[in-house]
Amino acid sequence: LCGTIAMAKLGNDINSATSEWFINLADNTFLDSAPNNLFTVFGEVIRKDSFCTANAQPGVINDILSKPIENQNDLNQNNVPSINGAFATLPVVAATTGGVITESDLITVTMTSSPYPKPLFVNPAPVDFGLTTPNQAPVSQQQIKIYNVGASPLNLGPIGNTNPLAAPFAVVQGSDNCSNQTLTPFSSCTLDISFDPQALGTNLVDSVDIPFDDGAAASITLDVSGTGAFPVPTLEIATTGPVDFGNVIINGTSSQQIIIRNTGTGALQLDSIVFSGADAADFSVTGDAPAGCQTGSLNLSETCTLTVSFTGGTAGNKAATMTVNAASGAQSAQLDLTGNVTAAQSSLQLPTAPFDLGDTRSDTPKTSTIAFGNQGVDDLIFTGFNLTGPNAAEFAITSTVCTTVTQNQTCRETITFTPSGTGPRTATLNILTNDPDAPSQTLEITATSSLDNDGVPDAVEIAGPNGGDGNQDGIRDELQENVTSLPDINGNYITLEAPSGVSLESVAATDSPAPASTPTVNDGTLTFPQGFYSFTLKNVTPGGSAAVSFYLTPGTSANSYFKYGPVGNSFFSQWFQFLYDGETGAEFSEDKVTLHFVDGGRGDGDRDATNGEIVDPGGPAFITAADSSSSGGCTFSATYSNSRKLHGDWLLLLLLAVFIKGINIRQCKL
Repeated sequence: LCGTIAMAKLGNDINSATSEWFINLADNTFLDSAPNNLFTVFGEVIRKDSFCTANAQPGVINDILSKPIENQNDLNQNNVPSINGAFATLPVVAATTGGVITESDLITVTMTSSPYPKPLFVNPAPVDFGLTTPNQAPVSQQQIKIYNVGASPLNLGPIGNTNPLAAPFAVVQGSDNCSNQTLTPFSSCTLDISFDPQALGTNLVDSVDIPFDDGAAASITLDVSGTGAFPVPTLEIATTGPVDFGNVIINGTSSQQIIIRNTGTGALQLDSIVFSGADAADFSVTGDAPAGCQTGSLNLSETCTLTVSFTGGTAGNKAATMTVNAASGAQSAQLDLTGNVTAAQSSLQLPTAPFDLGDTRSDTPKTSTIAFGNQGVDDLIFTGFNLTGPNAAEFAITSTVCTTVTQNQTCRETITFTPSGTGPRTATLNILTNDPDAPSQTLEITATSSLDNDGVPDAVEIAGPNGGDGNQDGIRDELQENVTSLPDINGNYITLEAPSGVSLESVAATDSPAPASTPTVNDGTLTFPQGFYSFTLKNVTPGGSAAVSFYLTPGTSANSYFKYGPVGNSFFSQWFQFLYDGETGAEFSEDKVTLHFVDGGRGDGDRDATNGEIVDPGGPAFITAADSSSSGGCTFSATYSNSRKLHGDWLLLLLLAVFIKGINIRQCKL
């Protein structure tokens, strides 16, 4: 059905849906019959777009459709991204300039389900009445549905008994079918909540308690909010500015959607849209939805979505101001617009310099690929590569595939570093192309070689605590495969020690592996005093156990450890508290954290019990309870980039290829 979500697969192969999913833009009945009836719908867009439901406002599907599509597959033998692969049609926020995409390029929608853990599921939660006319009749109401999603009967208490709603919110008399009721597993009940604002107001909020008992007495708090609308029609540009249209070539076009809304009571008559400023001629309205709305009438909360296009006639940065007029000139609102126009030519895009191949053992070559992009319009033609510099002999171009690169595409050169000793090494990669502005460009390349293969240069380990012997075993760390010392993200040293015979590799101090969802606590504080780390343990007995000790910086303590990775049978990465359960997890002493692992078990990021490798991204944490006399635990949640705390939310990464599960509520024992 229109708006449903299903995995993409190969024809007649039910097990081929591994990485990509799609939204149906119509009732696709041909998918209901052989040979296509092997698709499984696993989700649905709740707020339908206008092409799915009559009179619906444009929503998330239209927003995704308005974005550019890129082919991010690997290059084929003709140096062109393959059309057969999971990332051939990847929607992005804006067209990239030929470089490798990052998380910020992906289309991200944060969606709230229920902020409560099992056994309750409340929908909607929280309850938002939005803009509501004061003193209107009938009073605005929303029905709330409470589900028992647990496996046992659930007894509901009197709703609002200890925290009732106050005016202008209320539980509608006679609508409460939930108080003092017993819900069997997977059953539900309903009640209605009303919102009757008496005057204009913003951020009107309240809450009501929902007590329950499924073997232990508990209660949740349902938040309710609403806003009293302005008493007269009021114009608002809902799109925040300035709006950047990005880069276009001369006479090229870029478009953005801009939303106008009526936040007041009554009909708002839109009059005209005017562009002003030195570059006003480069901007224009090229469409609206619903059709004709830019000169139509908007009722309370109704929106008009304008498609504004930027077409550059001359090269350079452009700026203009869009003014929306309404109510016969009595109201107006403005939005700043920007864009950049570039000449139509080839243009080489280099990665950030210096390009660091990292550290490797002195007897082990290391290979890395360097991406080059074309942010121009004409084909970028590579005519030569060569290496110069003091250590050029230790670097080699081992794969040359960059010949011709079209607009906004990339190619990759493979560089191999074969050290002849230990220490830092540098070379210069010279690139020759048909870029008319810079036909010859250079990229500095760096690498280090060490006595061990932990990924930390010898010089860094030698500068560590205790004269380079972080664990004080009498042997300097750079001489041992199982011990390394390195600075954390604050510059303070920390030492990692694995069992003898097990090697530490790819050790790095990092920022949060999932910064948008780094755990926090609701009551108290949760800090990561030494940041986060990633490392790989190798030479572990397949399926066997190994322990890694973190020697913390003196004066630093930890009482918890959080990891980011798959949990249980799920292949989705998420944060979880990694405490010792008798087999795996973290144990704590005054200045040390000991991590217990089992190859393929809980905490092993690759979950492979046959490869003898354990992958760990995470970090030691210190949790302080707000009230030491409380119930003995605290609840942690994810804090997203918009500063909203979403408990048990789902974060959908709409790249039609990746689906990331959000953070579950968990208890952290202090």
